Amino acid sequence: PHGDIKVTETLEPTVPANDALSYLAAYGNKNRIFIAGHLPSLGEIASTLMSDQSPVSFHFEMGGVVRIDVEELKAHNGDLRWFLTPDQLTALSLKSVV
Repeated sequence: PHGDIKVTETLEPTVPANDALSYLAAYGNKNRIFIAGHLPSLGEIASTLMSDQSPVSFHFEMGGVVRIDVEELKAHNGDLRWFLTPDQLTALSLKSVV
């Protein structure tokens, strides 16, 4: 529902990942949260969700989508479930149209 969509400056490209995760902690009662934002912050948020020891690096393209499962937002041991590039998403959308 549109009423569930929140717009926040904490997902702007220059905001530190920990600030964004602190904001998202307010939604800890949700089973799923979809985050739409910009690079480099989305890549940094994904990296922080997966590790606090050293950055996790993967090529996050504009228009890409990633799923990371976490028990808690600040646990830093997220499980990368899948990652789709814009080209893969385009290919999937074309197959569903044909």
